[in-house]
Amino acid sequence: MNYENIKENEFQNLQNKKYFENLLISKEKEDDQTYLDKYQGKYPVIYLDFSSDFEIEKTFEVTIENFKTFIKKLFRSYKNINLKNLDKYDKEQWENFQNGTFSISELKESISFLCLSLNKAFNKKIILLIDNYDSPILNTINTNNEFYKFYEEVFLEIFNQDKRNHYLFKTFITRNL
Repeated sequence: MNYENIKENEFQNLQNKKYFENLLISKEKEDDQTYLDKYQGKYPVIYLDFSSDFEIEKTFEVTIENFKTFIKKLFRSYKNINLKNLDKYDKEQWENFQNGTFSISELKESISFLCLSLNKAFNKKIILLIDNYDSPILNTINTNNEFYKFYEEVFLEIFNQDKRNHYLFKTFITRNL
């Protein structure tokens, strides 16, 4: 990253700050600084929205295909990331996620892999924003849908990997209810 990129990022942070002006977070302070001044633009962010970006279907197979598409789009949204800090295997795995060529067991690890990869790429902890995490759960509860178990395993993987690798700085989780 060079000086021009830093200046450009600062400008973008100022532009993005307007979205938070009327929210409580803009008034929260820590160490005599607002949260926005202290944290905005300082950490890589992963944003997941499970209500609008992902649909539960009638069969497990179709739902898994939707989740694969969700993950493929997620990885493609980070296509300009410099992956020089990743080893050969991780770079290949990253490409597989971008191309949609991965197994169901790799799919379960996809979000934790993204967190760990961004942590390595930026050498910084990650802020993980999970919006409407309960949408898939509410759509599968009492249906004997095997996707419920799959979804649970995805989240367990994220937080179990963080216990081992400590890649998360903060996690914010919202729900529909």
